[in-house]
Amino acid sequence: MHTNHKVTTVIYENAGASSPGSLGRAVGVRTEKNVEFRGDVVVVATGAWTPFLVPQMRRVLTPSGQPVVHIRCDSLPRSLPFDPKALPVWAADLSETGFYGFPAMPDGILKVILAAHSSQRIEY
Repeated sequence: MHTNHKVTTVIYENAGASSPGSLGRAVGVRTEKNVEFRGDVVVVATGAWTPFLVPQMRRVLTPSGQPVVHIRCDSLPRSLPFDPKALPVWAADLSETGFYGFPAMPDGILKVILAAHSSQRIEY
């Protein structure tokens, strides 16, 4: 689908068939120009914007943010090994700290993420 199409509706098959109020299986989308795009799979890849761009998803998705820090390894002591052979993907007690990261990429950048998981709901 071209990016100049604004989706207004997700098209569902068998809505309410499995249980009253269920959305059923997504089989396509309809744009503001009433153009339909159908497929075997519907992928919504809009990140935290999804509940705003596809309003039907608001009741099942909650956007969250995770700070990502990029560290240039060449500015750190050479005695610290950050390449993939020495430093695999890692996590530090995700249930408490939420920190995880990746080894340095070929450009020398190390990524550290703070997964700030929360049960706080965002109201629209």
